[in-house]
Amino acid sequence: MVLARFRDVRPQVAAACASAGEVAEAIALARGSGLGLAVRSGGHCFAGRSSTTGVLIDVGPMRTV
Repeated sequence: MVLARFRDVRPQVAAACASAGEVAEAIALARGSGLGLAVRSGGHCFAGRSSTTGVLIDVGPMRTV
């Protein structure tokens, strides 16, 4: 049996960032709105660190740093 602990955790905003500038904008949005922040790079985290009810930054579209 698989337990989906974070099944009901949904972000208010999901930002698919393709550049460092877009990541900076998403962080500014989270700070300015007082929302929580999580970052993922295309996968998931069993500990829930890629889940948030605030702003989710997905850096999967980034090809360079």
